[in-house]
Amino acid sequence: MIPPAGRVLTGRPRTPVALISAAVGPVPAADGTYQFTDAPPSIGAFKYQVYWPGNSWFRGSGSSVTVTVALYEPTLTVAGPTTGNVGERLEFSGTFGADGITFPRTIITVSRKVVSPDGTATSKHLVS
Repeated sequence: MIPPAGRVLTGRPRTPVALISAAVGPVPAADGTYQFTDAPPSIGAFKYQVYWPGNSWFRGSGSSVTVTVALYEPTLTVAGPTTGNVGERLEFSGTFGADGITFPRTIITVSRKVVSPDGTATSKHLVS
């Protein structure tokens, strides 16, 4: 049942343990469509419930959807030479991003791992 245009719906995002936001009041258009936005404060599953209490002609109605919110999964790439000579300066470059998201300035840790002919490995922290 679509509530009449101009009537306020209430919506409440819920976590499994607590209500995280006060009721919102989107107003449906004449065709019954409505919109609202939210910016979840953390990762987890958020259940959004909408409800219209009804009136003297229409009984109430409600619906819900659960949205799983995760952290961005950044991609870190590195490119550079695959061979070099002792004492020669090696230059590397790369990218850091996730689905077009611009990250704030950050520090990337770089280390060098050396494997000797006898199989022993040593690592050295280069920059951060």
